[in-house]
Amino acid sequence: MMKVIFNSLEEMMTFVKNVNAKAVDDCGEEMVRILERTIRDQVRGYEGHLFNAVEVSNKNDTSIEVEVADYQGWTSLAGSNKGQAFENAMIGLEGGYTWGRDATNIMETATEESENKIPIEYKNIMNSLGVPVK
Repeated sequence: MMKVIFNSLEEMMTFVKNVNAKAVDDCGEEMVRILERTIRDQVRGYEGHLFNAVEVSNKNDTSIEVEVADYQGWTSLAGSNKGQAFENAMIGLEGGYTWGRDATNIMETATEESENKIPIEYKNIMNSLGVPVK
């Protein structure tokens, strides 16, 4: 681990804030990859559209949210849903309401993997950038 010497408390706080911002960004990218991989593992034939809709929807200094969102519109066999949030497709998949598919557990699986992996990832990033986190 690198050693950093600060000239003031403000300098140290700025450094830690910047390192935290980098760690949060990197963890958000990893959460997107986890959700995309989970979609690929559980959905066949339609995953391309879902895969392209995964994004970090909200982040701050202490939390990250990743969602499946499609604001360009999509079409259901039940009728046009253009412009509606892609949430409706996820409700269909997770509830088992789609043709020829069993219910998925995409969100549960991705959430569980993220809860197990992201704290370790965050700690490792912070440590590698010079902020000792145990």
